[in-house]
Amino acid sequence: PLPLWIFEVATKKFLLANKATERKYGYSGKELLSLTVNDIRPPEEAKRLAKYLEENNGELHDAAPWIHRKKSGEEFIARITTTKFNYKGKASYLVLADDISELIKKEKEISRLLLVARNTINGIIITGRDRTIEWINDAFTEMTGYTFQEALGKFPTDLLHGKETDQVTEKEMKEAVTAGRNYSGEVLNYRKDGSRMWVQTTISPVEI
Repeated sequence: PLPLWIFEVATKKFLLANKATERKYGYSGKELLSLTVNDIRPPEEAKRLAKYLEENNGELHDAAPWIHRKKSGEEFIARITTTKFNYKGKASYLVLADDISELIKKEKEISRLLLVARNTINGIIITGRDRTIEWINDAFTEMTGYTFQEALGKFPTDLLHGKETDQVTEKEMKEAVTAGRNYSGEVLNYRKDGSRMWVQTTISPVEI
């Protein structure tokens, strides 16, 4: 399902391309055979490719993401996997291209969220799908006394709830998490040293 093509090292011309390449880039198979790999890049990326090949003795590796351009002019970020071989007597590369634009966008969004989370004065917990803790911020440690290593892999309720925590509230929180709903309410938590604290808790499901 991914774009896959062969191009000649010397001329950079397409020698063969699959249907996924035609669909992704918007060119017909015949059109692709009249193009070079520079034609599916903006001009600055074509220069970058030439410089890259020069600095690497003509070798193309599974390198950092490249910007590719469709026939329509739309651009996207591609991660490539390459294999060098002889195709019909010509030194060539087999290239597999994967559009990772959305992945990079999500990674940037996550990085921004984590930056905010690290610097907020509120305690923050991030859990996985199994509801165990994967990450806490420094404010959570200051608030509860639990370090990252102590909290990692624990259920928040097991870590923070105690004998006087309202069971109805605990049940409502668990039901909200299971159903993927938002939850907000006050709950009695316990610090690592056993002291009590009332916390305004907000739970928000985030799909990553």
